[in-house]
Amino acid sequence: MLPMRRARRALPASRAARAARAVRACGWACAALLLASTACNVHRNLYLSGVPWVGVAFDVARADVRGRYLDVELHGQGTTLRAFLPASEECAAVATPETTVRFEAAGALGRLERAGAGSCTLAGIGSLEDWRGRGPRGVTESPVPRAQAEYDLVYRDADVALLRGRFPLVGELGWTGASDTIAVVPTDASCAAILERDVASMEYRPAGGNVLTLVSGDGLCRIEGLIRPLAWAGESR
Repeated sequence: MLPMRRARRALPASRAARAARAVRACGWACAALLLASTACNVHRNLYLSGVPWVGVAFDVARADVRGRYLDVELHGQGTTLRAFLPASEECAAVATPETTVRFEAAGALGRLERAGAGSCTLAGIGSLEDWRGRGPRGVTESPVPRAQAEYDLVYRDADVALLRGRFPLVGELGWTGASDTIAVVPTDASCAAILERDVASMEYRPAGGNVLTLVSGDGLCRIEGLIRPLAWAGESR
């Protein structure tokens, strides 16, 4: 009889493989704990994971009124996130500068909560590079897809402008409602020509900076955020 061959010792599993097994074994709740225990930046990784109902604490750095929306900047452990909220009394009470809020991946975009002040559902997103990294996205045949955007200028101040209209490539980010979306752009020299028009070419980049841009002869106008138009009494399009 031939001697029984000793089983070969398995190679140690990688951290990614262990994480994948943990997700399959105990679901999102355990995955969230795993992220919290292994990540260098807990806030960023939990936010990017999009795990439903897992809260992440952020400090409110600013909340600026942009027409019918609040432009909010959130800080947490080296991570800066930008979000847009309805400019309502309820949301202003939640997103008060120099307070701490809790972000939850609830619904389409998420929501903010603050103890004793209630909650506010997000109307829009900034930080598009981070958003691009959350979950599956559209598949494109071109390395830099291009389409035509049509829009109207609905708000402008010294810092940003809001353009409402049709932005076909927002679907590459998993964003729905491309036929009626508000794009947030800066009011600097890079967007001056775009703000004088109502039609422009639009580009999407699946990697690197400038995720979504509007193109003019003067260069690229970077889209800094996307907002879902709110249903206001008497407003139609």
